Amino acid sequence: MRKFLFKLSIFVGLIFLLNREVAALLQRGLDRYYGLDKGAWVLCIGHSHTMLGIDGVKLERGLGVPVAKYAINGANTFDRLAMIRHYFAVRPDTVQLVVYDVDDHAFTGAGLGENSYQLLYPYLESPDIDNYVRKNAGSWKEYIARRLLRLRRYNSVTLNLALRGVLHRYDNFKAGLVDVQALRKEIRTGRRPPITIDREMVTAFAETVHFVRSHHARLVLFAIPTVDLVNDMNRERHEQVMEIFKRYAEQDGGVIFLDYNPLFSQHHELFCDPIHLNRDGQRQVTDRAIQDLGRLVKN
Repeated sequence: MRKFLFKLSIFVGLIFLLNREVAALLQRGLDRYYGLDKGAWVLCIGHSHTMLGIDGVKLERGLGVPVAKYAINGANTFDRLAMIRHYFAVRPDTVQLVVYDVDDHAFTGAGLGENSYQLLYPYLESPDIDNYVRKNAGSWKEYIARRLLRLRRYNSVTLNLALRGVLHRYDNFKAGLVDVQALRKEIRTGRRPPITIDREMVTAFAETVHFVRSHHARLVLFAIPTVDLVNDMNRERHEQVMEIFKRYAEQDGGVIFLDYNPLFSQHHELFCDPIHLNRDGQRQVTDRAIQDLGRLVKN
């Protein structure tokens, strides 16, 4: 019996060691992919709009300063506040410009990004992320299991990104063209998600602005374009949300609002779906961002 227990303890120990070492390798890859491994001058924060709309490598080369692209699919306003706190905790003295993607669903609550906190599990060692995830976890069992077994912190999405980081592959784009006729039908039949304004999200956004500005960084509210038909679906509510961002820019010279919808939203050939740019769209938007952000970097 003693021999069995000894062998069992050795086996369990090896499992925990392997779990820790493989997870450490994956985290280094994820750090590299998100830019947490370097002191970025420009920090891009967002969800899939940033992932597919900004070529981080090209932006970095064009601006001539280190750029981090910390973007998580579905990341909502609450997620992003935790992500910004996390980055500033890891790199407290480097970020001078935060590029934060915004759209008319920035304050839409239920239904959008409800489980996106799970993509932050690899960073449970960060107090800001740990506190945030613990509050949002579906159950204490879900949380504890990932505290104990680090490999369980990864799902198919974060595993893929971590491996990309290990292999130094930072490109992320989609090909294809938006089906405009199908989009028109979705709009007619009311199948597009409605724009709502959740007051708690508005408050979290205000806290985000305060956090960035209190850390002496400028904040660019970057409206990456979506197809004009989507923006026109509820033009009044679209403009209402955009007005919130404009007011922040008007009240604080360190907050800049860049809306690329007027420039690109009517060019349907630049989109792979109603709300995401394709490869050509990514190139054109990144080229324009290099011009606009370049002026801020120089100043």
